[in-house]
Amino acid sequence: MPDQALTDETLKDRAIRQAFAGNVNGARQTIGRMVDRRYLRDVWGAILCIQKDRGDVQGVKDTIVSCPDESLLFGHEYRELPLAFARAGNVAGAIEIAKAMGSSGKLPLLMIPLVLMNKGDFVGARGAVAHIDEEAHRVMMMNFVDQYQGKGTSPEES
Repeated sequence: MPDQALTDETLKDRAIRQAFAGNVNGARQTIGRMVDRRYLRDVWGAILCIQKDRGDVQGVKDTIVSCPDESLLFGHEYRELPLAFARAGNVAGAIEIAKAMGSSGKLPLLMIPLVLMNKGDFVGARGAVAHIDEEAHRVMMMNFVDQYQGKGTSPEES
């Protein structure tokens, strides 16, 4: 079967196999030949999940930036990316990913300190709060950290 006769579903499967094999650039080239948004959304999400599972911060950031249409990334898994890295202990990577997400990363960036507070890491939570760009949100989160640290509990224990 010649390449140009491949369906988007076949191309999706090929791109995912390429990403699993570590050939994300090849996967992106394969994606470039697809048109059906359903399959495009599936494959972009799959690549991000593969990179997340491998702990590949730079790969996740590169995939986010290289996606030609941010709406192809939207979904609950996308917003969870930074939090997954924070839960795994890579707070710097979580912050980098949230920042790479642009406006979609604002809520995850606010939630990173909560992840740390739930682990009892109030010092880390304060450090994460410092990366919140908007002053009003930064002050609100710092007050929240202060409130729970003073109680000696995490938000989940309250």
